[in-house]
Amino acid sequence: GLSRQDPAADAGFYATPRLTQHLDAQCRTDIAMLYGRLLQPGMKVLDLMASCDSHLPETARGLQVSGLGMNQVELAANPRLSERLVQDLNATAALPWPDCSFDCVLCTASIEYLVRPASMLDEVKRVLRPGGVVAISFSDRWFPTKAIRVWSALHPFERMGLVLSLLWLAGFDDLNTESLRGSRRPDDDKYIGLRSFADPLFAVWGDVYKRQAWWGRPPC
Repeated sequence: GLSRQDPAADAGFYATPRLTQHLDAQCRTDIAMLYGRLLQPGMKVLDLMASCDSHLPETARGLQVSGLGMNQVELAANPRLSERLVQDLNATAALPWPDCSFDCVLCTASIEYLVRPASMLDEVKRVLRPGGVVAISFSDRWFPTKAIRVWSALHPFERMGLVLSLLWLAGFDDLNTESLRGSRRPDDDKYIGLRSFADPLFAVWGDVYKRQAWWGRPPC
């Protein structure tokens, strides 16, 4: 289920920059609104599997955002990032930050590409401070050859259930899910002739409960 149609190393697939939006404007707005509810000024944020857009609301100011992605050109084009690192998480899951480095970790439209998602979430939990939040969002558009095989076989809500179970197994608390479907696709969207509804949003988030500072991990 975690194998892929194209098992080749990801470095080649992502070598060419894709300076484009992969989701329509309505879906991106919905993601930004969701993230805006989770973020506070002054937070240190990790945009995991980042690209040229971190999908943050314009009102979210005073953030320190680090981006880890696959293409340096895409990361350089992202104006919200103050730190940019290129790393293939399928090759090396270990994150290059010390424990308790971030208040929030975001992963947008990318979880389906991880062949070892549990290892990545263990690392996410490590770099989050007690009370920190991880938020994973996705839609129904992806690169089919690079997504894990089980992803396309699942119903959209089963995908949300898969991500929810991954967070639960990783030990995250206060788990939440949200879906937004049926919005009108923007009239100027290039796919308006193919589908009248906007790209749906599915999201799962949870936190590192504060008691975990003394349950099995050193205090931050």
